[in-house]
Amino acid sequence: MCNFDKQALYGVLERHYDTGFSQTIADKVEELTMRDNDLEEINELSELAMEYRTKIRELTAAYRTVQGETLVRQVYAAHEKIFIRRQIADLWRLYRTLQADLHELTADFRENLGMASLFPTEKESRAAA
Repeated sequence: MCNFDKQALYGVLERHYDTGFSQTIADKVEELTMRDNDLEEINELSELAMEYRTKIRELTAAYRTVQGETLVRQVYAAHEKIFIRRQIADLWRLYRTLQADLHELTADFRENLGMASLFPTEKESRAAA
């Protein structure tokens, strides 16, 4: 939970916006700081998703580079490719599960803030694109 000076924030906002809007924003920020929210979890899931994407890309690059010059090396390279492909498939399933959890947590967080209607859903965003 972070501490902030509500009056200082209100003063800064009041210089740029009208009084009612500034008060609303200051109240909302105060409410958010007092609430036990899941922003840290959302951020951690996003970082974890980025790590998994990086691992999947590295494994994909490794998969493409595995090859053998001789017949014996080609046989073992084929086995190595199978193992790498299985790792990629497992990581991909884990990544998709993580993404689903991230979207669910983000949607719940926006709903708790009362801002769910302000942001389009993923489906709506894709339809508009």
